[in-house]
Amino acid sequence: MTEWLSYLQEPLVLLCIAGAIVVLMLFLDANHNTHRLRQALLQLMLQAEKKAAQGHYGTVKGSDLMDLVVQKAVAAVVPLLPFYLRPFFTEKFVRHMAELLYEKAHDYLDDGQLNASFVLEERDQA
Repeated sequence: MTEWLSYLQEPLVLLCIAGAIVVLMLFLDANHNTHRLRQALLQLMLQAEKKAAQGHYGTVKGSDLMDLVVQKAVAAVVPLLPFYLRPFFTEKFVRHMAELLYEKAHDYLDDGQLNASFVLEERDQA
């Protein structure tokens, strides 16, 4: 039984264990911050839809409204993320995440199920 404990005294084994722990912690942190970004995007989308319905943005609708949400998220939310994750949360990534959230919200709202019955037109062309 103590034979396998002797492997823990090897520097390479300790280094591998420490590396695995660091990678796991980075993955969990990235997952947590992605969740924070999703929550912020949903909140910003709801606020933008409400303000657009009230006429605060004039005639801005559709993709222009999505552009405003993405710009606001990139300017306000991404700087709050840890410095080592910011390069991965680009405007393109934030836009992609916002479009996925928008699709899922509409898919659920059209018939109460997530069954891919709603897809953005731009995705159909690609």
